[in-house]
Amino acid sequence: MKPPRGSVVLGAWVVLVITAIGMGLYLIGPPADERARRIDRRRVAHLQAFAAATDLYWTRHNRLPASLDELVAEPGVSLITIDPESAEAYAYHSLDSTRYEV
Repeated sequence: MKPPRGSVVLGAWVVLVITAIGMGLYLIGPPADERARRIDRRRVAHLQAFAAATDLYWTRHNRLPASLDELVAEPGVSLITIDPESAEAYAYHSLDSTRYEV
């Protein structure tokens, strides 16, 4: 007895969809890896914002801010100071008159 044509087509579509999902997961990696990449992208964006805010502060005051609080208090500066994964505050240190680290 031959299976109905509609059930063969439906079965083929199910196999195709499952294969596509499997290939997608293989190409982008497991969801945990994608989550880690997304968190890293957010951290990079935060650090770039720190650099831009510090440049602005330097332009206005001709010196580096002494602390993160001083940088955040600057008008026109909006920074996220908490790590997206650990929920710990970022640390800022002025190394000398022209260098700092976050």
